[in-house]
Amino acid sequence: MTSQEELFTKINDNYSGKVVFGDDSVFEVKGKGTITIPTLNGKKKLIKDTLLTPTLKKNLLFVG
Repeated sequence: MTSQEELFTKINDNYSGKVVFGDDSVFEVKGKGTITIPTLNGKKKLIKDTLLTPTLKKNLLFVG
């Protein structure tokens, strides 16, 4: 999940829904698509089925 629409190389704006976290916070989903992330060796990695949640404060792509 990310709130940064500019990261998407392909996005379906018709996809919508809600995500509920363990603390009962709710975030609205405004799209779903593919983003490209540069790797340390200079290559690019595609991450598919990434959710666009505009009100999310932290990018959850790199958590964990």
